[in-house]
Amino acid sequence: GGIGKSTLAQYVYNDERMRIHFDVCLWVWATQDFEIREMLEKILESLTGGRPDGYGMDLLQSQVQKQIYGKKYFLVLDNLWDNQILHSNWANLRQVLMFGAPGSR
Repeated sequence: GGIGKSTLAQYVYNDERMRIHFDVCLWVWATQDFEIREMLEKILESLTGGRPDGYGMDLLQSQVQKQIYGKKYFLVLDNLWDNQILHSNWANLRQVLMFGAPGSR
């Protein structure tokens, strides 16, 4: 940490060309334990503007998929730490995020 990765990502994220190229731009602050349920809640909240309180895991996944389906999105997951938890949960999160349009990042 501490070498300006978030600052660089913020610069790219705030560039107006991103809003032209992508249908949806999301910035989500990750927790160190990278709990997939919490990440999906934050992503869905970012997509809809509402807090998904009381959602089960299946509903969270389907709602995120519904919101990004066919859309080209740009998602920044800030504050990620490279650890075993990230590696084990990243594949699960990617499966949910694969419903976006080609070119999503």
